[in-house]
Amino acid sequence: MINSHAIIINSDIEKVFQQALLWGEAEWWPKDCLMRYTRLSNFPSPLWGEGQGEGVVQVGTRYHQKVLLPFAPEWDVEIVSITTNKEVTRKFLNGIFSGTDSVILKPLKDGIEVKAVMDFDVNGYFNKLAWRFIFKRMHDENLEKILKAMKGYFL
Repeated sequence: MINSHAIIINSDIEKVFQQALLWGEAEWWPKDCLMRYTRLSNFPSPLWGEGQGEGVVQVGTRYHQKVLLPFAPEWDVEIVSITTNKEVTRKFLNGIFSGTDSVILKPLKDGIEVKAVMDFDVNGYFNKLAWRFIFKRMHDENLEKILKAMKGYFL
């Protein structure tokens, strides 16, 4: 399945890409978003000594994702690709989903299109029912909120 959401941001593509790399942990991330990311791995920046700062986001960076509701799903992801054409792709490692989740930037004449795309399958019969009747709507609402918050950061 494909689930896609997009927004246009009027800013420099490099600035937008730096925020896309911080997806889930950026200062603009909506406080009332039901999705929480916790970084599980740190890679030291070449600009800092070992153990200083938060480290860099790169291929291999892992996150634990959790929906902030009782008995809601949680899973781990790993960044598997960061491309020069401004795309960050995370692979689902376990949990409710199989597949990938990407943030893709595309330059347009009137700004930068930021697209959040899940290319995924839902694992398990119960999870498929929960996705169809509960979690898909919540996911869509959260993605719209996240993209609007990202756009608001650049206004």
